[in-house]
Amino acid sequence: MGKKKKILFRLLDWKGRSVNFPESVKTHLARYHVDALFYLETLKEIFNKPTVVIGGETYRDEIAVYELHGREYKYLRAVIHYGHFWKSIGPNYVATIYVTDQEKKGRILWPEIPIKK
Repeated sequence: MGKKKKILFRLLDWKGRSVNFPESVKTHLARYHVDALFYLETLKEIFNKPTVVIGGETYRDEIAVYELHGREYKYLRAVIHYGHFWKSIGPNYVATIYVTDQEKKGRILWPEIPIKK
């Protein structure tokens, strides 16, 4: 049996879904996205209020984009895997976060835009 993964915290997203933030992601950030480590508390505060949510690489992945006002970077992005059951992490978890000044293009999943009739 594999080593049990530790959950650092759980958050509710913009649709009320529970999302886990595994300790392994913090380790990943320390190695590949060091600047994003400084935004963990910000992410906790704004996780359920993204500016926009874009479709990810698979139909189960979503990228939540948060505008950062008066900060070093313009955007904070969280890549969230939904419905992937990663041993002991659960079906919904943050895969990574990163900061950038680039806008994210893609299929908008949220907010839902009403269809005009």
